[in-house]
Parts: sequence; structure tokens; C-alpha cells
Amino acid sequence: MEKQNQMKKLATIQIDVDGLWVIFQHFGYQKHTTSDILYESALPRFLDLFGQYDIKATFFVVGRDLLVPARISLLKEAVRRGHEIANHTMNHTEGFSYLPAHKKKGEIEEAEKVIESTLGVKPVGFRTPSNDVDEETLKILEDRGYVYDSSLMPTYYGPILKRLKFSSLSIPRKDNYLGKWHYGFSPLHPYNPSYTSLHRRGTMKLLEIPITTMPYLRLPFHASFVFAAASLGLKSLLFDIGFFLLTRSKLGVYNFVFHTNELSDQIFDIKIKRQFGLNLPLSQKQELCSHVLQKITRNFQCVTTKEYVKKFHRTD
Repeated sequence: MEKQNQMKKLATIQIDVDGLWVIFQHFGYQKHTTSDILYESALPRFLDLFGQYDIKATFFVVGRDLLVPARISLLKEAVRRGHEIANHTMNHTEGFSYLPAHKKKGEIEEAEKVIESTLGVKPVGFRTPSNDVDEETLKILEDRGYVYDSSLMPTYYGPILKRLKFSSLSIPRKDNYLGKWHYGFSPLHPYNPSYTSLHRRGTMKLLEIPITTMPYLRLPFHASFVFAAASLGLKSLLFDIGFFLLTRSKLGVYNFVFHTNELSDQIFDIKIKRQFGLNLPLSQKQELCSHVLQKITRNFQCVTTKEYVKKFHRTD
């Protein structure tokens, strides 16, 4: 089995550990609760599913959630099982690229400190909320000694998808949800970005690990979009098309992203109905997640993103 894995291309499985409050905030609402259905129902399921497929994943954690003891316990279990913990900011502030530099730095530093003090690990990886990344953020990360960022999504369609998703909101969003349109010209492989144009190769020490989009088409097909398609009756079709194109391309690494709501109990709330897939039956969510992981592990060796970066530097 070990020899078989060594012959496979590499994949890294990531999960944005977003609480229910993050989804409400995503659509302009506030929600404060002492318990969180996403953490409590989804995280144990993801841990068991990753164990079933022998996957060591990377968990992008929002610092604010680590102020709640019950959530700390769940993430300590992830660490105990050999998964990586990465930084997903302190407050998951939308419009991250529009924040002044000192606020970006504060969001990164504060989350970093709380992760280290509660979980005993220092994060070396980072992701912005909603993939809203810019050059200034990458420079802050590099100055703080981060090894990689995994915020960039190489797709042309961010502005279109933003309009479709948030058209019903009464308050316009000031952000670059899913990135700027020209990020679609970014490399699909991991690369060292330019200090002046993050979607181009350059001389940064920091490594950018792009979220995999469909080769040729550059359409997103990570879990959020797979579940949105499934809620429209397409089952796993979006993923299957994207994966078919991927396995016939020369792409050397695969970076697939989940969110906690993709294995949570069903959630019905009209305020967040545009987060497609929340109300899918649990059995359907489990079936979709298993289908995705079965295909990935059959074709790729799955390692944490931190471990992938080590292998990348050894072979680069």
C-alpha cells in the first residue's frame, strides 16, 4: 500500500472550519450562540470519514471559535489524529482585502496566538475569508514566517458568481468574493507569487497553493459548488466532470476544499437560503462526501498541505 501511494500524484484535502455564525455573517446577519450545530455535528463526522480513507487533512480554523471550550476539544481531537491546523483569521471578516494593513495583521496575529495557546501548534498556513486575498496580505504572512497561503482560486468567474449569490442582499458587499476575475490567469500548480501581482510567478518565499479548479474551463468544483449543484438535482455531476478533466490533465497536485456545513445536520433558515446545500438530507451529504473522497484517494496520495509543501521543495 505504501509503495502504491508513493507512485500516486499528491493531493491535499482542506476543510474550512466555519461555524454557523460565519454563514450568517457571510450574508450580513449576526448570530451568537453558545453551541454550534456545524461544529458539533460535522467535525466528528469529518474526522471519522478522513480516518476511513486514511487522509490527513488541513483544518483552517477561525480564532474566535477557539474561545469556546467545546470547540477546542473537537479541534484537539483533530490534532491528536495527525491533522494540520491552519489560520483562517480571528473573526472571518468579509472584505478582507479592503481592510487596512494593521487590521489584516491583527486578524492574522490574533488567530495565530489563540491557535497556539489552545491547541499547542503554530500554524504555518493561511486562508482569507471568501478567497478575498491581495498582495499586502501575502507580504504580511511572509514577514511572519508563514510557509504557504491557500486563498487563491484560479477562476475567471468570481464576480459573476458573487452577483448570483448575493443579488438578494439589501446591503451591497464590498469585497472580492472568490477573487478578482484576472486571478483566473493564475498558475494551477503551487507557485511563489510576485510581490506586485499575486496571480503571477515571482520571488516571494511564501508558496501559494491554489484551490483546484477545472483544467481548461477554470470553473470551481470544490465541495461548496458540488453541494450547490446537488441541491439543484445534479447529484455529483459537477465534481465528476471536473475530476474527469483533472485526471486527464498534467496537473501535478490536487487541492480539494470542504466546509463544515457539508457534513452537518440539515439547516433550514430563509436568511441563509443562498448557501445552497445546507438543507440536503444528511444521508445525501454523506454519500456525496464519500463519493468525492473515494475518487480522490483512488487516484492521489493525500497529505496535509504542510507536508505537501515539504515534498514540493524537495522535488522542485
